[in-house]
Amino acid sequence: MDSQFDAFVGSIGLSRTNAEVLKTSYESNPADKLGADCLATQLALGEDAVDTAPLNQTVVEANWSQANVAKPYCVMKPASAHAVSITIKVLSFFQVKFAVRSGGHWPNLGFSSVGDGGILLDLSKLDRMGLHEDKTMVSVGPGQRWGNVFSFLDPYGLSIIGGRIPNVGVGGLILAVVLSNGTITNANAKLNTDLFWALKSGGPNFGVVTRFDLYTVPTSNIWLRLTAHALDQANDIFDVFAEWQKGGGASDSRATVITGITLDSIVLGLAYDQEEGELSATAPPPAASFAPPSSLPCLQTLADGVETSLVALMDQMGAATTGAASARRHDYRAASSRVDAQLYKDVYAFWCPHALAAREATGAKQTFVLQPIPKGVARQGAAKGEIVWGSLRRTINVRAVAVDTTRQWEKLGLKRSLHLPFLYQGDSSRDQNPLASYGAENVEKLKQIALKYDKTQFFQNLQNGGFLLTKVEPLLAMDVDATNRGWGYIPISRSRVKL
Repeated sequence: MDSQFDAFVGSIGLSRTNAEVLKTSYESNPADKLGADCLATQLALGEDAVDTAPLNQTVVEANWSQANVAKPYCVMKPASAHAVSITIKVLSFFQVKFAVRSGGHWPNLGFSSVGDGGILLDLSKLDRMGLHEDKTMVSVGPGQRWGNVFSFLDPYGLSIIGGRIPNVGVGGLILAVVLSNGTITNANAKLNTDLFWALKSGGPNFGVVTRFDLYTVPTSNIWLRLTAHALDQANDIFDVFAEWQKGGGASDSRATVITGITLDSIVLGLAYDQEEGELSATAPPPAASFAPPSSLPCLQTLADGVETSLVALMDQMGAATTGAASARRHDYRAASSRVDAQLYKDVYAFWCPHALAAREATGAKQTFVLQPIPKGVARQGAAKGEIVWGSLRRTINVRAVAVDTTRQWEKLGLKRSLHLPFLYQGDSSRDQNPLASYGAENVEKLKQIALKYDKTQFFQNLQNGGFLLTKVEPLLAMDVDATNRGWGYIPISRSRVKL
């Protein structure tokens, strides 16, 4: 033990005096590995790097969903890549369970939180941002929030492809999405190609990223129209949305349609990224881009015109389409399919009465959101060597609504040859199986990379939650058949039911 301990304290840079303090404390109570872990990190990085009892409740409760709030033994707050490395070495030596939190937006219990039997690794101090000299890339720490990143880039007329909800953390979304369309060019530093691919494909299975280098995109003028519609227009909206997906949405990468369906109203958003000086301040985009959805009558126009500030644009979109953002308990669930208006209608018709009954019984609010993934995005992702996949966002009977709705989505999709097994990791619920939906070959490749770079399986064995490779379950045969039919270059729908 002495030789191992000496090697360990040397690896984290403890002075002889601090090493003796740690050794004396640990030998007096060797069963208290959590206490030893917190003390070792404090001695190595300073008192400010560890929040110990009594814990700061603001830090403990930073998670988006109250359901995912847990009180850890202590909170590690590394402020550099070196500090993260020290923290990981200490956790590994004492074999302590841990959770990693970037912004804490994931509502799945234990995915970004841990109770008093573990330690929370909070990345909020890793929040540096820097625009590269040629302005083609920006470096962002995983503890940043998307709203801050967009505000940082806004004065330069630049943006990045990222989350549309300002308080979502950068790190978790990037590692869950991988639908980055070539947005991310580097993580931490120059990594081996296989590890870089794995980080963009396998979420929390390989390490803790301390910096992302992201490609910037110019944003001079973005035309936006937000309209409110009555619920009895739902089927008409599904018709025009599917028509747009197969037409302009499949070919025009500068146009997108956003839907937000609550139990009281529907918001339809049309957004078009213009070239500078291409259109006047009030002129709409080419009619062909939004021919089907722009023909719908509406109850009210919430926004209409050109916005030069992406931050202002996000504020408008978020306020209109986010749904149950003010609730303190959140959950969601994912599904995906080929484009089909009748499928949208049938699943919505199944969801709506169940969601209304749940609200009557519990007061819970739910939203039903369709998110397009055009074939151009799939092509771009494949060209960058990324896995691209698709996605329905949701307490007992409330959760049952989303569970039953995704089952209905799959049942009808299979019956009509529209089902796709691919699940977007960032919208998947804790009982879903998103990693398996990448296909057996990709899963095996991810497992081999994990073994190569994490030989002790530290992240698999000690991480408190997350979609871990050791927990991947094989897809059912019918799902494998759907995978083998192929889907990569067809427009698909990600859907979300959210509580």
